[in-house]
Amino acid sequence: MPLQTQNISHASGPAYSPSFHSSASATQIDSRAAAAAAATQREQERTVELEREAQPQAKSTYKAPESQQTSSVVADGANTPKAPTVDQIRTLLYAALPSAEGARLIIASPQYPNDASEDSSVVRLPQEIEGRVTFGLVQSSQHMDYLVQQPLQYGSSAVELCYEVIFIPGSDDCLLRNCSKAPLHMTCLDSRWTRWLIRENRRAVIRPGLWRISLVRNGDDASDRLCTEIMLLRRQYTVAIHRAIDSSLAKRAASEDDAENRGKRRKLGKDETEDVAIPPASKTAPGSDSIAKRADIVQSRQLTPSSVRELVNQTGIPLLELADKETAVISSLHINNGEDPQPTPVSTAYGSDSYHLSRIQYMGHTSSTSVFSCRHSAIPGLVVAKVPRYDGKSIEQVPSFARSWKRERDMLRGHKHRNIVALKAFDARMFALYLEVLPRSLYRGNMSTFTLSDVATILYDIASALVYLYDKSIIHNDIKPGNIAFSPQRGAVLFDFGMATNDEDQATGGTMWYLPPDIIHRKRRGFPGDVWALGITASYLLGKMQIPERCGIRWDMADSGKKKGSDQAMMAWFNLVKEKREELDRDNKLESIVYDMLHWKAESRITAEGITAALDSFKLESVEGPTCDGQRLTRSRTKSPLVG
Repeated sequence: MPLQTQNISHASGPAYSPSFHSSASATQIDSRAAAAAAATQREQERTVELEREAQPQAKSTYKAPESQQTSSVVADGANTPKAPTVDQIRTLLYAALPSAEGARLIIASPQYPNDASEDSSVVRLPQEIEGRVTFGLVQSSQHMDYLVQQPLQYGSSAVELCYEVIFIPGSDDCLLRNCSKAPLHMTCLDSRWTRWLIRENRRAVIRPGLWRISLVRNGDDASDRLCTEIMLLRRQYTVAIHRAIDSSLAKRAASEDDAENRGKRRKLGKDETEDVAIPPASKTAPGSDSIAKRADIVQSRQLTPSSVRELVNQTGIPLLELADKETAVISSLHINNGEDPQPTPVSTAYGSDSYHLSRIQYMGHTSSTSVFSCRHSAIPGLVVAKVPRYDGKSIEQVPSFARSWKRERDMLRGHKHRNIVALKAFDARMFALYLEVLPRSLYRGNMSTFTLSDVATILYDIASALVYLYDKSIIHNDIKPGNIAFSPQRGAVLFDFGMATNDEDQATGGTMWYLPPDIIHRKRRGFPGDVWALGITASYLLGKMQIPERCGIRWDMADSGKKKGSDQAMMAWFNLVKEKREELDRDNKLESIVYDMLHWKAESRITAEGITAALDSFKLESVEGPTCDGQRLTRSRTKSPLVG
């Protein structure tokens, strides 16, 4: 009898709890009901849904060389030997279990994948039988998804079994997307061959257990020939949250901080603080000494089993439950000959898979992201944790969170520039980024109070960052005051690369008021789009306009070009920008640069290199007053120290 999925418990269930639910509904499907419906749907699936011919797929992450193809898949058509029996597969995969330390997936396949990279998470296993070899996919802090490509031969035709696996953060489940150019059958081998159809580019959610993935070719069920088997294991790490200890020292420090910084916390508005990843640095914000003092208190306390508290949400990202002064202990596990998994430290390029994370202070959140300062046991000093607000209730959000997290990690990893936020570490298992601590963002109220000296420094620093990024073919796509940190001592720093791309034709999101007019006709932004967004930011910094998020004009970017009201609102904003541009003083050297940044035509817009070159020839002279209205720019034969 098939297993009823709604009765499965993550916390206390068996080692392998097979179940499945469709990505279309994001709710668990009773496998008993699904099995009953499968018989009536099968013929319809074969005659209506399965007409497409399987074709070769584009190059994938893992591709086996032809020399590794086994004889079991090169015979002609129906004469191709069938796959091993379910009992043989189960025996094979269980035998491979002790050799697959740290693996989340153990796969039996006609051939090995080909992955020779140094940090490969594909582990070849020695166990094999006729027609099947085994390998494991290891889930670590470095990887959250895998693209597996299995080239097969069916008669004289080359076919490809291709699928993507995304491990759901804080869960034992994973998402599987069909990347083949033919439908797939997912068969749960632990529940009397209960089977579901996954169409091209669709996703399914599977739970721990034994599964067979098979290609459907021209309506022919080739599940016993063009297939691979996977054993999904429970996640190989644990997260324990330790409560803050009410010691007299901790109480006294907390009391002092609360008295000094009363009312410092605030819930950040969606528009005003989108993707803010930096701590406040104002008179009411705690200073570095205060933060360090509190961090030392948290770090110095002894973590004991009695201090562990139960997670309130068992399906979301555990780090979201951390409160100030609490500590999360993340421990990797290893399997030892079938015994209970045990914690083990695993070193990686960006820290360790096992570490402590002590939360210092809540900093803010948006609809999609939560941010807090913390101490990471593998990183000296304080860091900022940026974690998606995934609560486990809507699995459809996982691919979007995964894409954004992976994009930002890839854009920041390996890049070093003084005016670009530094990535200190990351943990793919919880979609967490650990970034350097920065000053406040430029978003400091409805109207700017920055000095002209500050504006010149900010423009030069961010333009320098853009020159560096463009040399790496990286487009930020979301430059705005809320994504730029600044202090006179640190300078300006660009952060939040969740929408960055390597291809200027690639579609991505953004913040409506900072999108360039290029999107109207070219439907893309590219490098000139970043310059436009910096020009809008500079107009705010110069006091020429209020913060755009509060201008009273807004529209739905998804409706642009589709609904008249959205197009009218967008054009009203662009007309307002034109008016503000004409108010800029062309005789003021700095305002003249901003004027050129807001040119309507992308090809006529000043470049990032042009901005730095123009600012190199200027220096500031203070005339009167602390703000932009009381200063002017003059030419200088020497480079200004403010922009050097």
